[in-house]
Amino acid sequence: PEVLKGNQFTMKSDIYSFGMIMYEIITSLPPYHDYNWDENLLRDICDGIRPKIPEGIPNCYIELMTKCWSQNPEDRPNADYLAKILEDWKNNISQIEEFNIAEQFRLNQSNSIDIEKSVNYKSKALPKFYEILPTSSN
Repeated sequence: PEVLKGNQFTMKSDIYSFGMIMYEIITSLPPYHDYNWDENLLRDICDGIRPKIPEGIPNCYIELMTKCWSQNPEDRPNADYLAKILEDWKNNISQIEEFNIAEQFRLNQSNSIDIEKSVNYKSKALPKFYEILPTSSN
């Protein structure tokens, strides 16, 4: 969100992006798939809106993903922390089973999800968008 406001890309903004990639991996859907991708969505993102988290996702995954989405960049984890957590998951049998169950749930759900056809997903430049954003309360 801070980059949308005109701030520089940082490691912390990369962590936010990583959290969005986590969302896409676990849901097989783009973040904000149920919103029009326009200036209003960008304002909402800057004000703290985040993708809706569907059922069936392991709690440990949700916790890490939402930490990455923190509105305050300083509250986001760093890359070393992410690497440690991912390594822990890889070595934890009970978490592997939780992810296997979640994957089965996701596969069953993906057959029933139809991304809204009217939503505009086209990539478009928003030059100097941060100049038209009102100052966010967050």
